[in-house]
Amino acid sequence: YLDAYKNIKKKYGENIINTLPPHYRPTETDRPYVVLLKISSYLSRMTDSFAIDQFRSLTGHKFPDID
Repeated sequence: YLDAYKNIKKKYGENIINTLPPHYRPTETDRPYVVLLKISSYLSRMTDSFAIDQFRSLTGHKFPDID
């Protein structure tokens, strides 16, 4: 997400940032500290299975299913 934020003017960066819920979405005018807080707050609330699903959808990588 930090790489996407750094490249927010590019389409892929914008698309990844737009996957974040609106409350956690950093804007171009946010100070770096606020950006880190928003992204880390979002990541810290993820469950393991949700984080793996997000990774899969963003990168296209496949892992064995977790039940």
